[in-house]
Amino acid sequence: MRESVAAVVREAGTTFTVERVRIDDELRPDEVLVRVHAAGICHTDLTTAATAADEQLPSVLGHEGAGVVEAVGADVRRVRVGDRVALSFASCGRCRYCDAGEPSYCVQLAPLNLSGGRPDRSTSVADADGTPVQSFFFGQSSFSEYTVTYERNCVPIGDSVAFATAAAMGCGFQTGAGTVLRALRVRSASTVAVFGVGTVGASALLAARIAQARTIIAIDPLPGRRELALELGATHTLDSGPGVAAAIREIVADGVDYAVDCVGHQAVLTSALESLAVRGACATIGMSQGWGPNPVEIDLTDVLLRGITLQGVLEGDSLPQEFIPELISYVADGRFPVDRLVTEFPINRIGDAVAAMRAGDVIKPVLTFG
Repeated sequence: MRESVAAVVREAGTTFTVERVRIDDELRPDEVLVRVHAAGICHTDLTTAATAADEQLPSVLGHEGAGVVEAVGADVRRVRVGDRVALSFASCGRCRYCDAGEPSYCVQLAPLNLSGGRPDRSTSVADADGTPVQSFFFGQSSFSEYTVTYERNCVPIGDSVAFATAAAMGCGFQTGAGTVLRALRVRSASTVAVFGVGTVGASALLAARIAQARTIIAIDPLPGRRELALELGATHTLDSGPGVAAAIREIVADGVDYAVDCVGHQAVLTSALESLAVRGACATIGMSQGWGPNPVEIDLTDVLLRGITLQGVLEGDSLPQEFIPELISYVADGRFPVDRLVTEFPINRIGDAVAAMRAGDVIKPVLTFG
């Protein structure tokens, strides 16, 4: 057993409690023990904490970790002790989607990422009294100084990138950038509208620059986010609300080639679809209703007559072992300055980090472990 500081959810809808836990470091063959140096907070963590059922608690969340490998299981080959790694989502590595390089659509995605433990329901975490604490959230539960994860979660990151920057590569940064570069495959000299300039939207905006889009329109209700979007490379910004699609068409008369919906509300999706040019494509990646149903109305006649596409995207359609190193290379050459989105908080200030995130005062809060 190894002692660790962790942020634990004990009751749904309440704040995280920072406490000492014990990590079972007797690793199974495909497992890796990581000392976490940084972990991003994502809206998915907050939604899960707010809506967790009794049988899912207590639990350690966190799915954007980065740190150093401390120990490896007998069958682990991709990483070694001492490697600096980012942690991404879990996948089985055996199904047809994993074989095709599409692990975010793994047939075992839900049990491996959301069940609160290993496939056999065991956990690697216990509290100070010895009570089991659910772990393996997204295969990593990285709101903990030490965590047990799977080899497939680990992506070596080398020495060029700070842990606080690398942390959100595992979800938020790769989701936004992958949506543009991998799912939509935005073309050079094309036009793009990004709805919502949070972590995912800002990453999508930066990726549109990398793809050499001609016009990049960022839509957000917060003036500070719109100012940041311009600094990051947006050519235009707009306030959200009624009339957005018409305002976009004042900038690009025929409509945009691509739209990225980072929100997932009816009004935003409607605006995104209305803003598209003929044969345009919209990717939706917002989960405004958390894990619950999110029914929306779509005018199928409009979809048919204009030949437009609506595509759902998970984790940027990324293969993390390939895409995260690609993103880190863009960080190194200055084209993906996501460090500007990061605000660091020590783990004992997780409450402040969550409050700042909900207030819109920070874009990507990242917890650090001293």
